[in-house]
Amino acid sequence: MKRKKLFIVALLLAAILIFIACGTAAAQNGPTQIDGITAPTMQVPAVDESTLAAEAQQDIGLERAKEIALAHAGCSASQVTFVKARKEYDDGIAEYDIEFTCDGWKYEYEIHANTGDVLESESKRVSTASQPVQSANTSQNVSGGITLERAKQIALADAGFTASQVRFTEAKKETDHGVTKYEIEFVKDSWEYEYEIHAGTGAILEKDKEWAD
Repeated sequence: MKRKKLFIVALLLAAILIFIACGTAAAQNGPTQIDGITAPTMQVPAVDESTLAAEAQQDIGLERAKEIALAHAGCSASQVTFVKARKEYDDGIAEYDIEFTCDGWKYEYEIHANTGDVLESESKRVSTASQPVQSANTSQNVSGGITLERAKQIALADAGFTASQVRFTEAKKETDHGVTKYEIEFVKDSWEYEYEIHAGTGAILEKDKEWAD
């Protein structure tokens, strides 16, 4: 009788040891299956370092985006009238769209919401009470107007470069809605500059600056 009890105790101890061993193997090797049913195991998700880095970036804020755009345009807050200033998303990138008028020009900016980089900028002359845009019906082609080379010099001077610092991609004369003008385009440090210069007066009708792809 005593041997029978010892045998039962030994069986119980063996069963406990087998159960512990199975549990350890399951923890190391993943989920196990019992009668075709998968037993769930706890998994700790991996840490995405790039996500953490992105979350660590701070939004510059709308007011800072305005300051960056104004500094780029060379205008002060007291000189401008804001047309649009808001945060938007373009292809998953958070950016601030800033538009304002200053001294007869309209400026449009796209500012990166995290870095403050100027993603795109554009400016064009607009009509004001003191500086109305000339109508296409007025005399646009002034006799003895500027040459193409002079138009290039005007564009370069406005951008702050010399001819040796840039690479011209387009320089031509054309007439649009009765207005004869020069279209000047050049590249400098991965930025593309576009100008429309009045062929008669040499006035800058429109200019644009954007990152060259």
